[in-house]
Amino acid sequence: MAKQVFVSNLDWNTSDEALHRAFAPYGDILEARWLKWDAGRRYGLGVVSFRDDAAARAAIAAMQDAELDGHRLVVDTSEETVTARKRERWS
Repeated sequence: MAKQVFVSNLDWNTSDEALHRAFAPYGDILEARWLKWDAGRRYGLGVVSFRDDAAARAAIAAMQDAELDGHRLVVDTSEETVTARKRERWS
């Protein structure tokens, strides 16, 4: 079963391909992309879908607070958790 990992605090210039490359060492990725509003505007979060839970757990452990394109990432399996952690970091 696929496991989604949410990623926040991405640089606005980070591409879907860069997101995929950053998370690829941790397992088989089905999809890596920015979440977007209906109008196509980026939502501020990315999502990486792994083929299995073990890969998702490995990615979270390795990429939490890792730097990508000059930004420290917030990574978790819950969209609400990454949003809350990002807010805590900036307050």
